[in-house]
Amino acid sequence: MDPEVSIILPARNERDHLEQTVRSIWGARSGVTYEMIVVEDGSTDTTPEIADSLAHAALPRELAQRSPEGSKVPVPHAHESPPAAGLNVIHTGGLGAARARNVGAKAARGRILVFCDAHVFVEDGWLDELVQLLRSGDWDAVCPGIAAHDRTDLAGFGQSLSGSGEIRWLPKPEQPQAVPILPGACIAVSSEVFRQVGGFDDGFRTWGFEDIEWSLRMWLMGCRLGTTPNTVVRHVFRKVHPYAVPSYDYYYNLARMALSHFSGPRLARLLRGLSTHPMRFDLLVEVLSHQTLERRQELFNARVHSDEWLVQTFALPLE
Repeated sequence: MDPEVSIILPARNERDHLEQTVRSIWGARSGVTYEMIVVEDGSTDTTPEIADSLAHAALPRELAQRSPEGSKVPVPHAHESPPAAGLNVIHTGGLGAARARNVGAKAARGRILVFCDAHVFVEDGWLDELVQLLRSGDWDAVCPGIAAHDRTDLAGFGQSLSGSGEIRWLPKPEQPQAVPILPGACIAVSSEVFRQVGGFDDGFRTWGFEDIEWSLRMWLMGCRLGTTPNTVVRHVFRKVHPYAVPSYDYYYNLARMALSHFSGPRLARLLRGLSTHPMRFDLLVEVLSHQTLERRQELFNARVHSDEWLVQTFALPLE
């Protein structure tokens, strides 16, 4: 029988945290059946060996039998044995954050996809809360609160967008509520919906804006995105990436996102974020040469809301 959830962990140079993340998920009490898929994306450290070792590791039985003390979400049908359908590893050659996630999604068997960074720590019942929200039919994709791994009092619940295209974290709501952007650190989405909207943008490079672009596209295509105050995932916020992220690629993604979804003054406002990049003109020429305008037309034809509606609904400062 297929698991209900596929947890997808893209991992590149994650030797310091991958095993901790996997064992945190294994150790969290849950009544949901799941599989884990690690997409090891061209690491140059020992991440490939760690991932393969975890795939062959037996799940410690005592983790499944421990008391769910401190769980914020009831788990009425907790399994006697670990509710995991194994851990699979896919080795890729440095596809980047967006495409690595898509590779994991393509291999997934679950009806629900949960994308997590490979440097997070979860609590009892976290998965049950996210699954329960999706089962309710009120949401097409959801996220938990995201806290600093060493400061659980510092948590954001979904994100919004600044005028320059950067994100800002939103405060804790009293109940599940709509948010414009789900952070890539942890996103749960129906696999059917994920495939209907086309997954993450395969045209994105290395890292940056893939979760923002996907969230905006979800809203524009009529989906509902929300967050919950009832569970928090701890995330390691790093000052330096464990692999090189060229500024060219980062701003390439910003330009592709802006051109894919925005028009008029909203587009101009976002493209202004490129003004300080020394290769901004070459960058724009390259973005436009990669069928971005064709993609823009396809997305504009498919969407059910305008970018003006999106900006007004969430008071995004892009006018």
